[in-house]
Amino acid sequence: MEIKVIGTERDRTGRDMDAHGAGADEKYPGLPPALTAVVHRATRDRLDKWAVSSETAEIGEFYAWIASEGTMTFAEVREQVHKGRLDGLDPANLVRMARLLAVQLIAPQHDEFVVDVLQLVLRHDPHNPAYRHHRKLLVEMLFEQGRFAEVRKLLGRHPDLASEFWGYLDADTLNPFVTGNRADHAQWLQAFNRPFTSFGLGPVTVDPDAAKPFDTLSAVPESEVRHGGPLVSVIVTTYNPDPAEIVTAVQSILNQTWRNLEVLLVDDCSSQSDPVILDELAASDDRIRLIRLDPNGGTYRARNEGIKAARGEFITGQDTDDWSHPERIAHQVDRLRDREDVAGVMTRATRMDDTLVRVSRGLVPVRRCEVSFMMRREDAIGVGGYLPVRKAGDSEFRERLERWTGKPTDVLDEPLYMIRLSLGSLSRSDFRVGWNHPMRTGFRNAYRRWHQTVEPAELALDNLGDEDRFPFAIAPNMRGKEYEPQRVDVCFVADWRGNSPQVGEVLEEIRACRDGGLSVAVLQMESPYGSNQFGTPILPEVQELINDGSVLQMYPYGPDTARNVIVRDPATVHLGRRASLGLAPDRLLIVADAEEMSIRDRDWTFDPAWTQSMAADIFDCQAEWVLTAADASSEKAAGTDFPVPVADWAYPVVLSAGWTARPPAPVRTEGFVLARRVGTDSGDWPANEEQIEAAYPTDGSGEYRWLGDADVLLDRVGRRTLPASWVCFGDGEIDPLIFWRSADFCLQFGGDSATGHPRRDVLEALAAGVVVVGDVGHQRAYGDFVVEVRPADAADALRTLAENPEEYRRLALAGQKHVRARYGGQSLVRTLQDNNGDEDGTRT
Repeated sequence: MEIKVIGTERDRTGRDMDAHGAGADEKYPGLPPALTAVVHRATRDRLDKWAVSSETAEIGEFYAWIASEGTMTFAEVREQVHKGRLDGLDPANLVRMARLLAVQLIAPQHDEFVVDVLQLVLRHDPHNPAYRHHRKLLVEMLFEQGRFAEVRKLLGRHPDLASEFWGYLDADTLNPFVTGNRADHAQWLQAFNRPFTSFGLGPVTVDPDAAKPFDTLSAVPESEVRHGGPLVSVIVTTYNPDPAEIVTAVQSILNQTWRNLEVLLVDDCSSQSDPVILDELAASDDRIRLIRLDPNGGTYRARNEGIKAARGEFITGQDTDDWSHPERIAHQVDRLRDREDVAGVMTRATRMDDTLVRVSRGLVPVRRCEVSFMMRREDAIGVGGYLPVRKAGDSEFRERLERWTGKPTDVLDEPLYMIRLSLGSLSRSDFRVGWNHPMRTGFRNAYRRWHQTVEPAELALDNLGDEDRFPFAIAPNMRGKEYEPQRVDVCFVADWRGNSPQVGEVLEEIRACRDGGLSVAVLQMESPYGSNQFGTPILPEVQELINDGSVLQMYPYGPDTARNVIVRDPATVHLGRRASLGLAPDRLLIVADAEEMSIRDRDWTFDPAWTQSMAADIFDCQAEWVLTAADASSEKAAGTDFPVPVADWAYPVVLSAGWTARPPAPVRTEGFVLARRVGTDSGDWPANEEQIEAAYPTDGSGEYRWLGDADVLLDRVGRRTLPASWVCFGDGEIDPLIFWRSADFCLQFGGDSATGHPRRDVLEALAAGVVVVGDVGHQRAYGDFVVEVRPADAADALRTLAENPEEYRRLALAGQKHVRARYGGQSLVRTLQDNNGDEDGTRT
């Protein structure tokens, strides 16, 4: 379904809106027209992933607008659903909204509405295969509400769901520890055991009268007990353990069919005055060695102590609140001994709670189990052990070991490990469907960048020694020691995952601030227009600055703060989550250009008034809007369309020393390369076909290179295909500096392009040593080194300069000198120290 912002629509308050989103009685922008480009079926998955991972508070309003084609508010959709009616609603988009509200888990008050939507739509179209995941979600939510009979009816009508993961959904509806029907115990246990018996593993048994059945798990293995073979060291780190849980975990290792093992029970300086249970466990079996640490250093420091103490040929782990099937170790040893071509072997795990329920909203019960990773002791020591972080070190260690050895990890299909889902777990509150805690994501991005950029041999650290080794900057809450919160001078906010021109500009600003003595941070916030594949890393250039410590990466909810926060992509805030991030800035600047801030622009990507309100909630600070230098003219000021405070100074353009580092190349005597960026502002383009042909002829008289969106360029020139002599590079396809350095001239003609205010693309051309030829008026913005001519006279001007290379060089050098003096970043540094500036960002 395509949503079009045309005709009369209604805003969130029900007022009539015109084609631009303006209310009949006042201007009201509603939802940005650019969002219509990402609601098509082809991009719906990307949009849905953004809605969950960004934690946007506007899922209800946004998807109500999509489902009703812009005719209903979220409240109106709720009322329609409450009446059991789908009139005016698209069912496919309605269930999209319901699913996202359900898995986001930040607005539990919507759960009843979600169930009502799912039941209504699925009654309307009960066998649509596209709704399979929605049927599963309905089963999960009905289960949460204890509506087991309804769950069984649904599963009876949909065998595909009933058979998933050996029928776990149906089995859980029989779980006597949930239903209270003890008579179902034998039937439930048989169903619960299907994953084990299907692999020929011994079935588990459970005490039917247990208050916490997880702690009574046991199994009679199908395979024989084995006393020989290599010694296996199982490291169990603990801190203030629950007595019953740690006994369950350790006993499950002692009961393994593989008897030749040792349990290294590493107590990470438990704060309990007398952790007797650990001593009792150590005394219960001579295969247990108790190691007590002081001070507390976190799980992965404790694991490193276990590696140092290990005597086994193979090493693996066990969490203190989980349970291993008695055949686990034997299966892993057999596979690892047979596979010299793998770095290690891990099992699959089944997730469940204390009552052995595996149903979890939006999730499947089985996953790979990092803690079960079994490796060779010599490799664990050779690679240097774990990074001493507080959490998320499992995956980093395994991936580093894989790259260091040049071997992959083998994963067993058998579900040999059971993970207990515990409230308050250090790690498990960091995950939801489609969302990871930002610090975990930042850590993963950082270590993967490090893994990719060093030689495998350099990945071997000395973490088994007494000193910590952090080869890259570590997020504060990931560190294993106390962290002193930082207050930086400036924090830049953007979606750092996409290679857009805007991100390139901010990188210049970051370097300028850093070189100017300011402390700098970045904050990742997701845009609905960005690269919204779950797990997409931020750009390597940004990650390198973070990894080498040049730039601090900030995260929501602290502990670091910033004096200045600069939002360089307002779309990241427009549909954000209404919750304070704890940055507490002294000043909040939102940078935009005039076209983005105008309802007359068909491509605006955010609602400034809504963004202003959202920013106040997110940053605990009233925002001030700043126009880019090219849009500082009062006739284009944004305050005329939206009631937001706009500064009377311009945001500076910054071009670092790298742009002007190389002197201009000699001009070609013939076959000039002519270049220009394709702007999104139609006002900077010739007004009609005749003027376009005069300014940018298509007859092959010159080789034209364009930077930007080819579709926009074709629209500007009114063609379906580009002329043979034209080449268009999309953003991200070529470094802008390389693009400009390959050109002889920058041709800048058309419309109001000669406003007297500098444009970044023209400044880039000047910085790269390219002579600019443009309309009369450009010298007011740049200087007399810009050649002013009419479009019809451009060809003659180019030939004249080509015949006079000294004059060409003089103009090119003058342009570089101008950029170096005025746009090297000093003005931005001063702006952040004192925001009095003139229109182009220089100081008065």
